[in-house]
Amino acid sequence: MELTPTPSSSPTPTNLPSPNRANQYDFIGKRYIASAVSAILMIASLVLFFVQKPNWGIDFTGGTELLLQFEQPIEIGTLRGALGEIGLSDDSVQQVNDPSLNEFSVRVQEAGFGTEETQAKVLGALKQQYGEPWLVNSRFDAQVGALLVIEHQPPAVSTTTVQDVLDAAGVSGVEVRANQDENTFEVVMPGVSQAVQRSIAGALDGQKFKVLSVDSVGPKVGASLQQAAVISILATLGLVLLYVAFRFDLSFAPGAVIALFHDVIITMGIFVLLQREINVSFIGALLTIIGYSLNDTIVIYDRIRENMQRYRRSDLAGLINDSVNDTLGRTLSTAFTTLLAISAFLFMGGPVIENFALAMLIGIVVGAYSTVYVASPFILIMESVKPSLQKLFTPAATGVSTDSVSGGSP
Repeated sequence: MELTPTPSSSPTPTNLPSPNRANQYDFIGKRYIASAVSAILMIASLVLFFVQKPNWGIDFTGGTELLLQFEQPIEIGTLRGALGEIGLSDDSVQQVNDPSLNEFSVRVQEAGFGTEETQAKVLGALKQQYGEPWLVNSRFDAQVGALLVIEHQPPAVSTTTVQDVLDAAGVSGVEVRANQDENTFEVVMPGVSQAVQRSIAGALDGQKFKVLSVDSVGPKVGASLQQAAVISILATLGLVLLYVAFRFDLSFAPGAVIALFHDVIITMGIFVLLQREINVSFIGALLTIIGYSLNDTIVIYDRIRENMQRYRRSDLAGLINDSVNDTLGRTLSTAFTTLLAISAFLFMGGPVIENFALAMLIGIVVGAYSTVYVASPFILIMESVKPSLQKLFTPAATGVSTDSVSGGSP
């Protein structure tokens, strides 16, 4: 049995009037002012990134972070002063968790921190035992642990013999082990953690503390994480471009991607301005912001597409503005409730999640703005250049049509 579709009783899109626009805010009418503001903020963020430089965490630069707990209360200024005497800056020390716990985080980004004296002792003992010409080359390698790699003149010497020489010279806390290269061995130095502990114990005479945790990242690993972070963000933006282009239309996709790029750049710029630490959790926050902002954009894009099918498109700017106003209540309520939750994380979640929460807070505000003032108005630009793009990518078809018409003329 063949079913005959029932004709729709609704008027065609070309005859359906536009909705009543009374009491609506003219978002699209302010698009030029908003575009100027966005451009200034993005340029300023990029200038800050390359001039002031971000405060990279040890995740990206390499280094060691220690979590210390003191038995007795201690002022952070006292601890910073003591660590300043051994070459650590004030911002390398932060109080964490409840102040009553007397817990402090100490970050050391210098790979060879605290090992200089030990290195000098090792080299001095070897030169005294074997002579200075015997030592061909020495280099400090902090990629995997703290290693002093020593190359010497033949013949080969056993690691046991070298260990006895260093022990006899009073060089404590080091371990000699073989290296795969000929006439080369490694001296494992005390790690940064031990060096920091010794330095703090010496600077704060009588203060007892214990190390709760130690996190270390090598310089090469940090550089790899930095590269992976950039690739993950760019790949996400590329996939968003494809997704929006297939789900909606090519006119919609560039605006969504530019809005997300706008959110990422401005959030990064604010972090650089505040000199907040940029670490792996911050990159996670940026990816979360991309997802949140994209969700907001998709909701408005759905309404714009729906209105395009229902109403006349002669006034596309007014149609987009109607769509933004239609979804404004949903956008504001979602942003407000999300901000409440993120604010709780920011003010009560402690320092571990503080950077993530602050980035999300900034991203939600900037994302709501970009959805309305960047992603939606950009459809107008794409619709205006769409005919030119179609001609550019279909020159052959245009040429055939022209030739056929010319050939048919008398």
